[in-house]
Amino acid sequence: MKEMAVLVCSCDKYQSAWQPMFELFFKFWNDCPYGVYLMTNNAVFVHDRVTTVCTGDDVSWSKAFKKALEFLKEKYVLVIMEDYLLQSEVNNEDFDLVLDYIKKNDIDCFRIFPTPPPDEKCGYCGEFMTGIIAENASYRVSLQAGIWKREYLLSLIDENESAWQFEHMGSKRSSKDGSKFMGVWEKSPRLIFDYYCTGIIQGYWIKEAVELCRKNGIEVDRSVIKAEPFSVRVKRLLLCKYLELPRKLFRKTRWYDRYRNRKYS
Repeated sequence: MKEMAVLVCSCDKYQSAWQPMFELFFKFWNDCPYGVYLMTNNAVFVHDRVTTVCTGDDVSWSKAFKKALEFLKEKYVLVIMEDYLLQSEVNNEDFDLVLDYIKKNDIDCFRIFPTPPPDEKCGYCGEFMTGIIAENASYRVSLQAGIWKREYLLSLIDENESAWQFEHMGSKRSSKDGSKFMGVWEKSPRLIFDYYCTGIIQGYWIKEAVELCRKNGIEVDRSVIKAEPFSVRVKRLLLCKYLELPRKLFRKTRWYDRYRNRKYS
């Protein structure tokens, strides 16, 4: 048995995203040597390379997440979401290198997609610059693609939390337990796991994600998850363009932590 599993977190509401996500996944990582698991509620995704982990009716995201992690047996788990759409080839040697680095440095979580990036540079893993994620980092716990010690990840979970609450409150819990969080510093020389981040925003398929699928010969079913309306798209793009810098500055202040406490606690 391999030391790592790949867990795709989802729920039945987003099942129309599964087919395009996995078509892209296996197109760009056809020789994936790890067990691939899909977290659902009750729906089963039929695919000869994917094991569905049904977690029952939708009570809370974290409760389902815990059940899925308990189903796995591997020591490490790569956690991704159902709308992380791979867009370039994955190299197994990169994962071999990172897993070896994680084991040698006793790392509890290693983020392979630098959003947000680490806080302090600390050396190289092969050709990849790495960094330490500070204990007080706002998104120390992030659901962007990362490799976790499965047992440690289980210890962080509060079954009553949503995914957003898990990121916020999990960050606080992890800041007090002596855990070690690291990640790749930037997207160069390349991403270890290069995906479009993210395909579904505010319950809508975004245009770029649909175009990525179409470019790869995949049609997206938009009968359940609708395409992003023009007005919503314009608003989102304007906010990204004009508010990104103010948001970054705000996140560095004590008021941001207070805001997140009120929103997610």
